[in-house]
Amino acid sequence: MRLVILCRDGGETVDAIRDHSMLLARALRERGAAVDVHVRGATGLWRCAGDSRWRKRPLLDDYDTVMLEYSPFLYGRWGFAPWLPLALGRLRLRRARPRIAIAVHETAVRMVSWRWFLMGLWQRVQLHLLLACADVVFVSVWRWRGSLAPPWTHHSVVHLPSPSNLPDMRHEREATRQRLEVDPDTLVVATLGTDHPSHLHDYVERTLVRLAQASPRILLLALGARTPEPKNLPDGVVVRRPDLLPANELARLLSAADLFLAPFDDGVSTRRTSMMAALQHGIAVVGTTGESTDDVLLGDALRLTAVGDADRFADAAADLAARPDRRLALAGAGRALYETAFDWPVAAERVLAGFAGATVGAT
Repeated sequence: MRLVILCRDGGETVDAIRDHSMLLARALRERGAAVDVHVRGATGLWRCAGDSRWRKRPLLDDYDTVMLEYSPFLYGRWGFAPWLPLALGRLRLRRARPRIAIAVHETAVRMVSWRWFLMGLWQRVQLHLLLACADVVFVSVWRWRGSLAPPWTHHSVVHLPSPSNLPDMRHEREATRQRLEVDPDTLVVATLGTDHPSHLHDYVERTLVRLAQASPRILLLALGARTPEPKNLPDGVVVRRPDLLPANELARLLSAADLFLAPFDDGVSTRRTSMMAALQHGIAVVGTTGESTDDVLLGDALRLTAVGDADRFADAAADLAARPDRRLALAGAGRALYETAFDWPVAAERVLAGFAGATVGAT
């Protein structure tokens, strides 16, 4: 098999889906697959990763499998990219066509206002036109499988969680805590995200107030680009907000944490690479359950509370802060779940199995 992964590279320092493409390609190469990554730049031109030459379109003739990394906002303003299903449709109509796969990282915006209704409408139409061109569809959230596999389609749907994009820096934990001057009485709490409204930052602030009632000293590592500054925090809570960091340094800081807070308005899910990074580093995770939460996360590897109850979320974090034995057991279970279900070798095997089960049929 010769595979090409197509994604967008707008030149941003932080680009989770671009990084996903590169790391997935590396994991597949380690299993003997011949894989290239072609990126579409901000100007609309394409190039093969590692090649400085830009072209009007990706060169696909040498590949028997084409995999498109998809999120609606990657390829067009407001998620409007009608050329994309046209391009895949033409590829599917070739006499000797490749196997076509789509990796769906995000489907469409939620229709919570008239503007988002219009965006969500064309994004849904666009996605289903793309699905009509595919032989296999990979979804990062288990619950999308039903909606992306209607009876009239011919493709198979495979759950493909998004692993952590960070290097494993667990071995740097003690050295990093020493560098941060963390003493045994200090509880280190981490968050990793942006200013996106899906991140429930008020949950974090309420949790820190609750933790400060029992812990004499708390260090909050507010990690990630554009993470908001927490407000109205009590005395004893120290905040470090380094903003943009190289992946190695970000992972080192994350490794120092005792607790990781993951309050999302749609619940934790297997597309959340920030939560995956915490599991990767063996950190106890407190998160929310919602419409996107995958069943695989509902066991004993995370402490989860329902979206809509910030006090219960804070109480769950406080319970773990007060019980180091439970916190360590939860951290160990989370790390074990990551190794067996989410790590890059597992993702590569799922992709290869998905390709093996996909049949290139008639158009």
